[in-house]
Amino acid sequence: MKKVIFLAIFITTFIQGNSQVQNTTLQINQDSTIYFNGSSKIDNSRVSKRYSLLSHKICSYYVGNANEVAEKTKSAIKNHLIKYENIINPTTAQMIAFLNKNKNCMTCGDDNKHYMMVSFDHGNAYNQLFNVLYLDEFLTEDENYIDVNGISYTGANGTPITVLDYMYKRVGDPNINKTLKAEITDLMKTFEIELGAKRYYELTEEEKSEHPLYENKKPD
Repeated sequence: MKKVIFLAIFITTFIQGNSQVQNTTLQINQDSTIYFNGSSKIDNSRVSKRYSLLSHKICSYYVGNANEVAEKTKSAIKNHLIKYENIINPTTAQMIAFLNKNKNCMTCGDDNKHYMMVSFDHGNAYNQLFNVLYLDEFLTEDENYIDVNGISYTGANGTPITVLDYMYKRVGDPNINKTLKAEITDLMKTFEIELGAKRYYELTEEEKSEHPLYENKKPD
């Protein structure tokens, strides 16, 4: 009889414990943590580890076969999430969440230019990155899309600029060929209309402050 009572108490305690865990997980999910595949998660409250390894790897693909940029970039993002975020089988939503969370930290080169900006300096790389990968493969029905409002302090005299600012700079270059200018101009329209792209002066103070250098670069 004592065994039966003990077993009943154990089962009740176990069920209550599970209920508390589920409620806690839901509360965290509503706050700052995105949970995927049970224990796998992307914590939006912190910048990810080794993000620069990924951005440098993506930029290295720009100087190779331009037609492989989308495929290699997608593979690199997946492998990064597996290795450093402990996500077993990354989904498109997880990859987008990771890129958006780290959008202002993913730079490459000695000047730390944003990896999206660098794609416009290497032939057809931008077309593969945006039109093929981010605006086609990564564009989901639930309107979960890449945030293109990345910032880097690589403007004149180290001033902050957005990806859209850089695109305006590229099309304003008098030496740019007509085809490239037309393609980037079309992409700019898509960014502004569909993805909410902004120039730096259009960003809110909250959006500007998302960059880790913001406080150090604020004018006195």
